[in-house]
Amino acid sequence: MDAGDFAAWIRSTAGRVSADAERLTRLDAAIGDGDHGLNLDRGFRAAVEALPEDAPPGKVLIVAAGPSCRRQAARPAPLRDGAAPRGQVLRRRRRRGRRRARRRAPGRP
Repeated sequence: MDAGDFAAWIRSTAGRVSADAERLTRLDAAIGDGDHGLNLDRGFRAAVEALPEDAPPGKVLIVAAGPSCRRQAARPAPLRDGAAPRGQVLRRRRRRGRRRARRRAPGRP
C-alpha cells in the first residue's frame, strides 16, 4: 500500500461516516450522550482536510490522525494511542507513570 491508497481509504471512510452520521448519533442516543455520529463526522472531515499531497504512507496516517483526534469530543485512549506517533504515546505513558508514582510515594496521604 502506498500513500495514495491510505488517503483514498480515509476519504472513503469519511464519506461513509458522513452518510451514516445521523444513524450513528441515534444509536448512541439510546445508550450514551447522542453525539457519536457527529463527532466521527467532524473528525473524519478534519482528517480529509489535513491529508498531505506528497508524503510517505506513515506521514499520511499521522497527519490524518492528529486533527481527527483533536476534533472529536470523546477520544478513547486505545484508538488515540494507535493513531498517534510512537513518541507521543511513550511520552504520555511516562507522564501517567510519574503521576501514579507520586500518588504512591511514602508519606503522602
